[in-house]
Amino acid sequence: MKFIHPTHIAIIENRYKRFLSDIRLDNGKMVNAHVPNTGSMKTCWEPNWKVLVTQNDDPKRKLKYTLEMTHNGDTWISVNTGMTNKLVKEALEKKVISELQDYPEI
Repeated sequence: MKFIHPTHIAIIENRYKRFLSDIRLDNGKMVNAHVPNTGSMKTCWEPNWKVLVTQNDDPKRKLKYTLEMTHNGDTWISVNTGMTNKLVKEALEKKVISELQDYPEI
């Protein structure tokens, strides 16, 4: 998945108030990240899971970081519901979904 903003692999410590999370970056710094997912995410995160966050230094934003994906030890899970269509479109264009590789157009 291509992201516009810089990405960081980090560790999630906590998710609370639905849209907030505590993330430990690889340099040990703790940051708050926006969670763009309104669901419970019961099976999409646990404390100490690896995560992918994007960093946006726009001064208009309240939080610099956004939680994009979590990793359950087996696979990456996209938790940013606003990226779903873009993620699928990119996968179809790159023909990484084996069951759909033979279709000539999207």
